[in-house]
Amino acid sequence: MKIKLSFQNKYLLIISTIILILSFVFLQSRMKKEEAVINLNNFDQIYKADKTIRLVGENDRENGFKVDIIDDAKKMEQGLMFINVMKPENGLLFDFKNSQNVSFWMKNTYIPLDIIFITEDNIISSISKNTQILNDKKTYTSIDKVRYVLEINAGLSDRLGIQIG
Repeated sequence: MKIKLSFQNKYLLIISTIILILSFVFLQSRMKKEEAVINLNNFDQIYKADKTIRLVGENDRENGFKVDIIDDAKKMEQGLMFINVMKPENGLLFDFKNSQNVSFWMKNTYIPLDIIFITEDNIISSISKNTQILNDKKTYTSIDKVRYVLEINAGLSDRLGIQIG
């Protein structure tokens, strides 16, 4: 049995096929856009900040930060990525367990930071100030071997008089 299509039916079939293809392409592109949506969080939503670290600034003024201590590789890799708000009194303290040279980058980091490198003897070795957000090309490296790194909001180390030494 042969089915013969009229000119009008062929035309409708072609148009229906084109509409179906365009719909499929549109839905695929829409799905890819939705997958690219990044969930940004406040610091408080991810970290508990239940410890306090004190740094001495100018005039021997103590500056306290409520921190969450990060001491495992997976959490260290995550760091402050995808965090868009952190209170001035909060920070993230990385404990590497042993002194070593360390490097940080700002991939998927949405807030500028001051990165404070601290030796095992609790002496500030160096500070990388006002880091460039969303930059996975530039690294911030300790000058000396350090055990700890404290990340705080950019500008706070200057404002609070936190210095090397």
